[in-house]
Amino acid sequence: PPTPIKKYTCNFRPSQIENLYTERGIKSLLKNAKIEVLKSYQAELSEGKAHSGKSALIGVVAIKKPVSIWQFALSAIMMPMFS
Repeated sequence: PPTPIKKYTCNFRPSQIENLYTERGIKSLLKNAKIEVLKSYQAELSEGKAHSGKSALIGVVAIKKPVSIWQFALSAIMMPMFS
């Protein structure tokens, strides 16, 4: 699972700490992708009553790495075994 954020830079306490991510955690989740952009930043949000004010955010743009024909064929053969 992703590494939760342990330091807070905003004056709030999130209700679900397990939903917070770090750049390191995102990199781990996307280890099979080519990360083009990965940036932590703060911004003012206004997404309704429960989501408004200063927020710590992570923006990411990633490209899925291509799969070889052999990897694709092997996954197609193995998939029915685990269904």
